[in-house]
Amino acid sequence: MSSIETVCLVQARSSSSRLPGKVYQSLPEGGLTVLEHCIRRLEKAKVGPVYALIPHDDSRMQTFLEQRSISFIAGPLEDVRARFSIAAGITGARWIVRATADNPCVDPEFVRKSVETIRNTGADLFAYTGLPLGAAVEVFASSALQSRHGTEASDPAEYREHVSLHIKHHPEVYDVLRVDSGLPYEITSRMRLTVDEARDMELMQLIFGKLGPDFDLADLLELFGREPEIFEINADVQQRRFPAHLFAHRYSA
Repeated sequence: MSSIETVCLVQARSSSSRLPGKVYQSLPEGGLTVLEHCIRRLEKAKVGPVYALIPHDDSRMQTFLEQRSISFIAGPLEDVRARFSIAAGITGARWIVRATADNPCVDPEFVRKSVETIRNTGADLFAYTGLPLGAAVEVFASSALQSRHGTEASDPAEYREHVSLHIKHHPEVYDVLRVDSGLPYEITSRMRLTVDEARDMELMQLIFGKLGPDFDLADLLELFGREPEIFEINADVQQRRFPAHLFAHRYSA
């Protein structure tokens, strides 16, 4: 495979402790699944090819993707960072857009802007703050992903599960850049757009039923203004907590 500038990698697997098979569930308007909507939105961003990044022994996921002619790369189940490193080596991409399959509302415009920003600034990692949970991606340099930090036996096990954590924990080595989205945080903080539990899926069914598949964040903000009560459906779903992230803020906008 020839080298490319930017690649989008979607972490995907069949197993889920809280909502088994969630990425295979269909949403209104065309019957596409949660995973397919995520991939479709990344393709709309037009920043580079999109691959599902799956465990090598996930035969159900592999069959699902092959039946739909969706490109994928396989690697270890537990060592997610190794999975990304394999994909970086195969594609030769300089920049990696990391997304997860349980986020069917990822916003194409902010994906484009994220890639433009990291290309223009040369940061090692970039992400927007102030977006609804489930609407954002992070972009990082393949060189930072594949550096020695997080690969030594003495490093925390979390560095294998949480792909870019080693970058965020070493601001003295890596240039980590975060920029405010400019969206009203008092609203976006009340919008949970990721799928972990049945109530999350209930909200997704409502959103896609009301807005169709091609909505953007402006449409979601407008929907919140008209019907804020529907976003209460999953408001008390507990988000899984990760280890503390140490960010180096170069600037904010």
